[in-house]
Amino acid sequence: MSGFQIYEDKASLWRWRFVADNGRVMADSGEGYDSRGNVSQAVSRFKQLVDRASPEPQSPGIDPLATTAGLGPGVHSNAEGKESPDGRDAPQ
Repeated sequence: MSGFQIYEDKASLWRWRFVADNGRVMADSGEGYDSRGNVSQAVSRFKQLVDRASPEPQSPGIDPLATTAGLGPGVHSNAEGKESPDGRDAPQ
């Protein structure tokens, strides 16, 4: 099922993710929230930002997240600033 999912992580923090029809995570909160209400507000803010965003053409083969973060292609930093191949937190 596609859409926003709100869930509690292992550290008892609330997070959101947007899942596509094929089951892949297209976006996530990148941080935990202390309450379900706060994460719901974050989802609302994210939806507003997406509604206002306009797509910008990108050069082929350029990952805009990697270049704006100053990292190599396909490498993103997680919430703690550590590099990981997919931008997600490494298992603790």
